[in-house]
Amino acid sequence: MDEGRRLTQAKAKIDEYAAFFVQQMMQAMRATIQPSGLVARGRGEEIFQGELDNLFSAQMAKSFRFSKAFGPSLERFGKQDPPGVQEGSRVA
Repeated sequence: MDEGRRLTQAKAKIDEYAAFFVQQMMQAMRATIQPSGLVARGRGEEIFQGELDNLFSAQMAKSFRFSKAFGPSLERFGKQDPPGVQEGSRVA
């Protein structure tokens, strides 16, 4: 696999992780809201809210550009062996 493709995949994984993190943060924030009891909340609304949170979190992760924050680490991605791996023993 060429380096450019690996870098692109690494950035995609970072964005995927960031979206998951943002989704968990939004879920935790929603859990702090006390229901007023004015309007009954059904299962359909809960499902819709979860899907909307998924969409929002994916868009927020892209707009925050978390992969840019890891830029220096990504530049070294694949260029050096992890600790404990002997030089020349990597499979290309």
